[in-house]
Amino acid sequence: MWNNPGLSMKNIAFYVASLSLASAVACKTQAGELCGQSTLANEEIEIVGSIQRFCKDVKGVAIRDDVICFVSKIDPSSEAYKTAFDAVKTGSQKYFYINSGGGGEASAVALAIYLKRKGKTLIINEGCFSACANYVFTAAPRRILLGNAQVGWHGTSETYPGDRQTAAYSIAIRAQIIFLKLFTPDERTKIRRLIAEIPADYPYRGSEMEHHVWTYPDRRLCEEYGLKNIIRLPM
Repeated sequence: MWNNPGLSMKNIAFYVASLSLASAVACKTQAGELCGQSTLANEEIEIVGSIQRFCKDVKGVAIRDDVICFVSKIDPSSEAYKTAFDAVKTGSQKYFYINSGGGGEASAVALAIYLKRKGKTLIINEGCFSACANYVFTAAPRRILLGNAQVGWHGTSETYPGDRQTAAYSIAIRAQIIFLKLFTPDERTKIRRLIAEIPADYPYRGSEMEHHVWTYPDRRLCEEYGLKNIIRLPM
């Protein structure tokens, strides 16, 4: 079966350079409207700048009154994940800042559920890939991408089923089913296509597809897949 532990953040530059569905810059927008998202107020732009300065050198997790910074693989056995998850579940911080190459599907779904339930705004400074894109980015009620931050997909266990008899496969599929129930039927159809299907216009088909990563212009995420609350903030 597909067994992706998450992309290493130290290799993010390689993956960004390798994206071929959209340009590495994706879709540059001002801090303004994108598919119904209203403009960021100057006060919030200042807050986001302060958060970026606080979080940019974090390795693991750091927390202050307004933000949880998580820069790590989504690994349920790691202290960074446990601390960040507990903070999302019980804390009052408005913002969740993440840079992650992905990780376990079930642990990403658990994090995504509470991000959505608690109404937290997601901030991405560099990259959110694999399970981070599938679940954390997709579930966030509101998403702020800083500069040329990238969000990259490469499918789920449904995309690369392999040995369907393994316990890991069953856990991953159950997690995806639970995740999709967070959305309306119409939203669910679009999001399942986003996270589990290789896009029809992706130019490569062949072996080792699980090692490929694709991204989308911000506007396509909004208009085709229904992710309306996306703001790209030039930094």
